[in-house]
Amino acid sequence: MKNTQKGFTLVELLVVIAILAILATVSVVGYTSFIDSAKDSNAETTLHTIETYIKSDLLADNKFEVSEDVVLTKTTDDYTCNVTEAEFEAALAANADIKQAIGTGTLTYEDGALVFKTADGGEASWEIEIEFKTETPAPAPGAGEGDGE
Repeated sequence: MKNTQKGFTLVELLVVIAILAILATVSVVGYTSFIDSAKDSNAETTLHTIETYIKSDLLADNKFEVSEDVVLTKTTDDYTCNVTEAEFEAALAANADIKQAIGTGTLTYEDGALVFKTADGGEASWEIEIEFKTETPAPAPGAGEGDGE
């Protein structure tokens, strides 16, 4: 009698499972990288729109009015702002045109760049050095009063 069992051995099944696991890992890593790239591309497109909006105003008369009280000015290659960095960020967030462009994302000024972050994790930055008004410290209590003489 001849023993003719049909089927796969345990080693053959383990080899196939290992190959499938490797293929799945490579696919997931590639897909994740693709998704991250798409998120960053979306952020770059939005930031480019904002950059174009700001630069087009700057071309007209070398200033971009973020709001009634906040103005970004350009002289040669330097940018200056008449308010503090925090006030500039708040004015950007309140600007209707910029608010419409960023949607649910955030636009901040960090380390010499405008940084746009999308709600889904995408990020893009525009390097632009801006000189902000420094906050003047409040006078100490009793400062400026005479010696009492």
